[in-house]
Amino acid sequence: MKKTTLFLTLLCIYGLNAQIQISNLTYNSVANSGPSKLQLFNNKIFFSAANDGSGRELWSSDGTSSNTNLVKDINPGEENGLGYFCSTILNNNLFFVANETNTYNGTGEIWKTDGTLLGTTLVTNFNGRIYGLTTVGDFIFYVIKTSENIMQVWKTDGTLLGTQLVKNEILVWNYPSFQGSVNNKFIFTQQLPSSEYSKIWRSDGTELGTYPMTGPIDGNGSG
Repeated sequence: MKKTTLFLTLLCIYGLNAQIQISNLTYNSVANSGPSKLQLFNNKIFFSAANDGSGRELWSSDGTSSNTNLVKDINPGEENGLGYFCSTILNNNLFFVANETNTYNGTGEIWKTDGTLLGTTLVTNFNGRIYGLTTVGDFIFYVIKTSENIMQVWKTDGTLLGTQLVKNEILVWNYPSFQGSVNNKFIFTQQLPSSEYSKIWRSDGTELGTYPMTGPIDGNGSG
């Protein structure tokens, strides 16, 4: 028992010593930057973090303090450019949702970056409430919930002209609790209006190919 305790103690000490601080981000002059949603891309980690002078924006790091940097201050100044950070990779670009103006978390347009300031650009300019991005084949799929509790399915090839509405008029209660891909199809959940039942949907990128695979299932799909 003593040997086991000693081993665990040494393991904890080694683990603590192995942790090296890379960067000291501060928000509102305290260590409250909240780095989150790490995404590996081009041998760097991209993540959302807040910092004095820039608010919550997109950062990248190669694991060294000298190369841990703000990628772009999308909403200039102390205001946040990122709300709920979601991202995906397509055609050697990292796509994510951000906003140049002050709106509540989870809303924004699709942006892309190659990891540089000049290579971080706006893709769409008309979407809004996007809460997830999923790469399926040569496209990124996402859903938008309108103020009328209508869910729309969209896809994009990473360009403004290649951003298309796939299906409209899906009545929902909440945002999808799951979005993913199976067998080159976009899969998502839809909670039925005023109920605790959900359906699982699939989309091949066409209106006819976007439909529920199941009837109502008990539960809102969370977890």
